[in-house]
Amino acid sequence: MRAWIEHPVEPHELILAWQAPDEFRDEDRRRWEVGAVYREGASVRFRYFAEPEFGDRNFGRTLEKLRSYGFAGYPAFKFEPGRIYASDILETFERRLPPRSRADFKQYLDYFSIPENVEVSLLQLLAISEARLPGDGFSLIDPLDSSMPVGEVAFEIAGYRHESPHILPSLGEPLELRPEPSNAWDSRAVAVYLGDVRIGFVNKIQAPVVGTWLSTRDVECVLLRFNGRQGAPRAYALLRVRQRAGLLAA
Repeated sequence: MRAWIEHPVEPHELILAWQAPDEFRDEDRRRWEVGAVYREGASVRFRYFAEPEFGDRNFGRTLEKLRSYGFAGYPAFKFEPGRIYASDILETFERRLPPRSRADFKQYLDYFSIPENVEVSLLQLLAISEARLPGDGFSLIDPLDSSMPVGEVAFEIAGYRHESPHILPSLGEPLELRPEPSNAWDSRAVAVYLGDVRIGFVNKIQAPVVGTWLSTRDVECVLLRFNGRQGAPRAYALLRVRQRAGLLAA
């Protein structure tokens, strides 16, 4: 049975991620964290991560390596590591979404499993859709809030097309999340299983908080949707989080 996002959470920030063009994917297919959209008081700001942060956020990969893949910054914001922008932030990223005035906007919400009667803010919609556009490699990812007591979040099952692209779970089918502290790439990795078969991972930006939730919350995970293109399928999951009875919020 199809799953729906009925209780979306409001992100406290969004990470601007970038993936290298196809010609570099065999060398490096992981997304880079390059900046953040965040609230400061009543304002919304965007900043590029400073040079020392790049290695910490990107498994030791350097700014020079990022540039070697052709990264030149987000088109609306000149790329200067550490620079903060304070004008027209939400308006700029909103252009990655169809306008709500479009006649087919309800179909857009349906594609992302958002019921017609559920109100979603701009930040929520950017997070749920990841604000992807064909071809530019950018996406916006909610890094999640470990203190959240209850809510629903969607996430991409990273590595799905490499782990088990031939396995096609039914929409709404239960999935199991298993921490992998011995993972050679990331000790905070959280694997996604369908039965006894690993079909991918929680993406690296969200895995640390999901790992915390697994020990502090009641968590239910189901398959939300498929998309992508021929030879590059993508799978997404819905995570329902509830405060565990008798356990204070972390």
